Amino acid sequence: EANLLRLLSVLTPFIYGIILAFLLGPFVRFFELNIFGMFRWKQSLKRLLAVILTLLITLEVTILFFSFIIPQIVLSLGSISVKLPEYVIILENLLNEWMAIINLNQDWSNLILDSSENLLQSFISTIQAYLPKLLGYSWQFTKTVFNLIVGIAIAIYITLDKERFVLQVKKFHYFVFGQKVTDDLIDLSRLSLNMMHRFILGKALDSFIICVICYLGMLLLKLEYPVLISVVIGITNMIPVFGPFIGAVPGALILLIVSPIQALWFILFIIVLQQFDGNYLGPRILGDSMGLPSLWIMFAIIVG
Repeated sequence: EANLLRLLSVLTPFIYGIILAFLLGPFVRFFELNIFGMFRWKQSLKRLLAVILTLLITLEVTILFFSFIIPQIVLSLGSISVKLPEYVIILENLLNEWMAIINLNQDWSNLILDSSENLLQSFISTIQAYLPKLLGYSWQFTKTVFNLIVGIAIAIYITLDKERFVLQVKKFHYFVFGQKVTDDLIDLSRLSLNMMHRFILGKALDSFIICVICYLGMLLLKLEYPVLISVVIGITNMIPVFGPFIGAVPGALILLIVSPIQALWFILFIIVLQQFDGNYLGPRILGDSMGLPSLWIMFAIIVG
């Protein structure tokens, strides 16, 4: 097991490179055929320009996205940390009101409050214990960034010389499995990769639209921290079936501390939003991107 983990650690840049080449492949092919295809240049030059254009657009979109999102998230987290003592007092008062409503005696209320204080102290102690490990986390982050940079270089090599790599893999499979089995595997792989590309792109578009709708809806409902919560909703929406519910939990907890009424409105809004996404937007986008009617997408989601 240790040797396997060590091998995977060494192969991490190549894994990143293969994943990036897989994700960027459709964009490279689109630019190569539709933009540079009209010029009578060498195929290698068209491929190189398509790769450069894809990387530049990806980098620009990533920078614009994070330049807008990161400051808003930092601002939201800073506001939460500043208002945390006030939120704790509000939560304690809310607990006392609920205890009075359900006629909970004083002994039980003291036990709950003491348990909450002990839990908070344990949480603080855990954070203090893990602070010395920040250096290790920093090294791991640096290593991940390095592997990602190397992975980008590997993805460029794979994309530029894709036909040669495919030919080498095909020869290897011909040698191991024979021609007929290899041809069937190639057809299945092409169909699967095409469906995976369309699904990922369609799901990404669906999650982006849900993120924007969630942000606008939270603004209209005047809920706190719309950017932070909407980004969490959009990211977790990429997870099939359970993603929307996973993303709604931290947002509801944050708003519950701020105001139970806001948390209730948020939960109702997320239920309506996910019904819209699951029954209309998701099947329509994924059906269009994968070449399937919306009915079969809904069938696959419900039955699966």
